Amino acid sequence: MCNIWAKGVVNSSINPLTCFFKCKNGYILKNPILEKLMEQVCYESVGVANTCGFNLIYEDILNLTREVISDTSENFSSMLQSIQKGSKTEIDSINGFIVKAGKQFGIDVTLNEVIIYIINNL
Repeated sequence: MCNIWAKGVVNSSINPLTCFFKCKNGYILKNPILEKLMEQVCYESVGVANTCGFNLIYEDILNLTREVISDTSENFSSMLQSIQKGSKTEIDSINGFIVKAGKQFGIDVTLNEVIIYIINNL
């Protein structure tokens, strides 16, 4: 597994969602709607990684994402902290990179595009 892609997928699936609800990481697994959205972002992002030549297994990355959420359940994501400070977020470096890579291969990255739009307009 390519660690940088795995980390990117995990971050793409957690950080923006905490911004939408201004919540700690752990809330994602407590809210069924957020959990489902996290799963869908993870799925879309893994698809992009695999099309780019990496062999990520969705179930493994989803489990890793859940582990990270559990391990950091009381944390506020760095993206949310940036928004709270009025600073630039890393949305373009994380989800934006996934969108750019996906578009190069003609992959539907609508979910990541919507997430970027929302974060950039909070």
